[in-house]
Amino acid sequence: MNIAIIGGGACGLVAAYQLKKQRPSLNVTVFEKNPTVGKKILMSGNSHGNLSNTHVNPNAYNHPEFVAPALAFDSSSLRNLASELGVDTFVDEEGRIYPFSNSANSFLDALRLANRELGVVETTNYEVFSLTKGKNGQWLINGTEPFDRVVIATGSSAGYYLKRSTINLPKMGQGLQHVLTPLYPSLAPIGVQENIRSLTGLRISCGAAIEIDGVRYYQTSGEIQFKDDALSGIAIFELSSFLARKMATGNVGYANVELDLFPDVSEDDLLVQLKNRHAHFPQRDGVAFFVGMFAKMIGWYLATRLNLQQIHPETLGEIAHLLKHLRFAVDLTYVATNNQVVCGGVRLDQVHPETLESRVAQGLYFGGEVLDVDGLCGGYNLHFAFASGVLIAQSILRGVSE
Repeated sequence: MNIAIIGGGACGLVAAYQLKKQRPSLNVTVFEKNPTVGKKILMSGNSHGNLSNTHVNPNAYNHPEFVAPALAFDSSSLRNLASELGVDTFVDEEGRIYPFSNSANSFLDALRLANRELGVVETTNYEVFSLTKGKNGQWLINGTEPFDRVVIATGSSAGYYLKRSTINLPKMGQGLQHVLTPLYPSLAPIGVQENIRSLTGLRISCGAAIEIDGVRYYQTSGEIQFKDDALSGIAIFELSSFLARKMATGNVGYANVELDLFPDVSEDDLLVQLKNRHAHFPQRDGVAFFVGMFAKMIGWYLATRLNLQQIHPETLGEIAHLLKHLRFAVDLTYVATNNQVVCGGVRLDQVHPETLESRVAQGLYFGGEVLDVDGLCGGYNLHFAFASGVLIAQSILRGVSE
């Protein structure tokens, strides 16, 4: 039996490995349009290889019920797979899983080597631009190459710095087309309307929340990085998932990002601290009040936001409130090009969640980024790509005789 895997990313390479490992008689070919495979693996974790997260669970994704069957392959399963390939892993304080080498390249090299040893054919610089059905029922790639099963794991435009988000599907023949949900960049910086250029490059650890049309959707904590016209950092990337899902519907009136600069202190307790500070340094007005609390330019920005000249006892309540509720109006026209994920993809009602086989065309499977599945930042999306590859392989093997 001949199996084509279109896309040499995390999903496709793991599906190929599982298929050949469990059924060596299968002919498995991976087609990749780029010169090399595994680019998204290499990009993960700033090239350190954030393969997964110990907190992986269905609720970390936009469609929990759909992803649940694939997530039977959990973080422990991923670490076992890595070990099977000869790659030791470690877990950081946030639950993120990395190769012990702290290099994404080591995992990709091990996976490619294992596939080569098993006999997986890796064909690069080959773009699959069409997928049709032949008269004998076989799938035809680019009109000529016949296959019995086809896996589409072509990924998305995420990571390619494009102004328009895309999902890379081949053109399909009559009656084989699949509908995509609207696409929008996710796990990305969030543009803001306020002038924050004075803060560019600064980082701060704090709480963060996203409010869309008056509804608070998600809150988290972590490092925030200020850019010329946007907020960035892992915490912001998490918030952007929820914003992207709403933006993709085209139904957002306004949104705000709210930072809590003292997430471990209540506003009342913070006010007490500020009163004590003012009592200790009664002569410090304006920007000087924040010296020692924040980086110089953050103190300047806060003083400017408050129009802070002199400090009176009643002013301290305003300061405490701002430090707990530092709001930025989202620029809804801002389009991030350095996104890690694309929100949207193949509509999930066209795919069986238990097998990831198409409901439209038998023998066709979808995995990884091409599906309308996106998760939080920190290894969740790469994990789903691996997990969906495993589920697809299992599904194909159940339908293949020895």
